[in-house]
Amino acid sequence: MFTIGYQGDSALVDRANLEKYGNMEESELLTAGLYKPAFSRALYKEDQEGMERVLSSYNSKTPQKYKNLEEIKKAFGVFSVPQNITKTIFL
Repeated sequence: MFTIGYQGDSALVDRANLEKYGNMEESELLTAGLYKPAFSRALYKEDQEGMERVLSSYNSKTPQKYKNLEEIKKAFGVFSVPQNITKTIFL
């Protein structure tokens, strides 16, 4: 959820946000305005309805409106769950 990038086979993770928000469910993340982590959680779980909820919630609260999941994936820079990650680096 709080991966900020990748370096080779390592995921670079925001430790502070993971510790603060890592146990939150999608609905709690949305309430806190953490749309990208909520979307990432739904994507990781392959939860199509969850991704749609994030899209709908985002569109209801912000002036920028996205038409579909592909548009919000581009906006968040989150497209899929990488399969070759073997390490985690906490920043």
